[in-house]
Amino acid sequence: MAKLKIGSLFSGYGGLDLGVMEVLDAEVAWHCEWEDAPSAILDAHWPGVPNYRDVSKVDWSQVEPVVFSQYIFRKE
Repeated sequence: MAKLKIGSLFSGYGGLDLGVMEVLDAEVAWHCEWEDAPSAILDAHWPGVPNYRDVSKVDWSQVEPVVFSQYIFRKE
């Protein structure tokens, strides 16, 4: 059976991704994180997984479909 594929919006360093991977036995298909420092961490821990960086510039019709993605925002 194929693993569930998850996408990660506003990924940060990928902490929530790790938890979802563990609980759902899933794998990350893509990230969207525009900050350089967390993007470097994502690249190190998920080599070969695309980081689409800026969600406002992604052509979502070309992105692999997933069963789960996160949307976390903070009130400033």
